[in-house]
Amino acid sequence: MSEIKIRYRILDKTYHKIETLIFTLEEIEKNENHILECLNNKHTEVLSRERYAEKEDKDGVEIYEGDIISNPKYEESYAVEYAKTLAGYVGYGDDRIAGCYLIIDDDIEVIGNVHDNPELVENK
Repeated sequence: MSEIKIRYRILDKTYHKIETLIFTLEEIEKNENHILECLNNKHTEVLSRERYAEKEDKDGVEIYEGDIISNPKYEESYAVEYAKTLAGYVGYGDDRIAGCYLIIDDDIEVIGNVHDNPELVENK
């Protein structure tokens, strides 16, 4: 069985700082390190939850929903999203077909995410 991971972007309201935390589903269910209290309190706000796409880029960086990926073959960048109709993760842009192939290509590279680098999505 594959490992389910979730990447959280959390705003620390006290220090006005955004943090990225990654937890496995097992850690969340066991409430290891008081994860649930960290995610649900008056001092933090969950800004986004993004699932692990069960794939790494060419450098071994884990790919999550909301990441922006690029491929030198296509010279374009795409936002990673879950496609229900395909039951999997794809890189979406204007050219939906090329975007679909990007997520399975071994040459892809994570170059940012839609929250911090929205300008990197050329085809959105």
